[in-house]
Amino acid sequence: MKSNTRTVKYFDCQVSAHANDKNLGAVDLPPRSMADLLANMKAHLTVDPCHRRNRTKTETFHIADIQIDTARNKAIILINRSDTLAADQAISDPSSAHFNVSPKQGNEGNASSAHVAINLIPVRGNTYVTLIEDSIGISSKDVCMLIGMVLRSSAIANRTFFYVNDASGDPALRRFAKYKFLFRGHLSASFEKELNAGVLSGLEISDFTKAAVAFDAAATAIEQKKVIYLKPRDKKHPVWDTVKSVCKTADANQFSSVRVVYTDDANFARKVELDARTLQLVNEDRFVKKARLENFTVRLDTGFETVHGEISGKMCALL
Repeated sequence: MKSNTRTVKYFDCQVSAHANDKNLGAVDLPPRSMADLLANMKAHLTVDPCHRRNRTKTETFHIADIQIDTARNKAIILINRSDTLAADQAISDPSSAHFNVSPKQGNEGNASSAHVAINLIPVRGNTYVTLIEDSIGISSKDVCMLIGMVLRSSAIANRTFFYVNDASGDPALRRFAKYKFLFRGHLSASFEKELNAGVLSGLEISDFTKAAVAFDAAATAIEQKKVIYLKPRDKKHPVWDTVKSVCKTADANQFSSVRVVYTDDANFARKVELDARTLQLVNEDRFVKKARLENFTVRLDTGFETVHGEISGKMCALL
């Protein structure tokens, strides 16, 4: 990470809501707007600063700041990470033979921050273009899980906000909405290039629509997903053309995702999962479209207590 540049990645953030009905199971609901959800999260965090630890218990993630610009229809979330296991920071100047180590104290951990910029005007349905700053140890999956945790905590403290009208529009049918955020990465040009330079090993088409269907009387064995495995017959055909055609057929047959298994030109085995409808990446940051932010007037640190004005301004300008 450099002190004069930042890299951001492009995602679509898909917001969905559902309620559990004892007769109908999961019922889809019209979600509240992104602006409303972020305002609720911001208010909740002032009284309950939620934190999430990873499974090693050395890293702590939290939302440090949320800024909402309703006039420009943009919002910024600042995600912070602290890692107590990270090595102490060493700083040196060989020309003056200076060497200094800054040891952490108590429960301190090395800090890193990632700004998340969101266009509050949906591009379609409940999907919002989002930029996530590249940062040490913070992925789109971490952002997704942290937002979900804050919303669940808020739902316990403020249940009224989470009641919405049923999709039928009947005001008498008020349901308690549970929200889900999904980040789907915009494909970079390098992905198509690497696919066509490699060798396609196979494709896996998945259907999750019947998840939780029981296959025994006691309902101890339930369906997780339905998978179709495809084996390429002509390995000389352009791989990307094959993948696009398979995704189109999968979407037409109501399959949700396609996993591409291939060997790259360096002979490394790769697996990439795509959304069948949008051809966007599912929980995969490597091939996501990127942009570089430059020409900052101040040196940038690895982490921030609050939203950094220049970083947020440059990110919002790209939305």
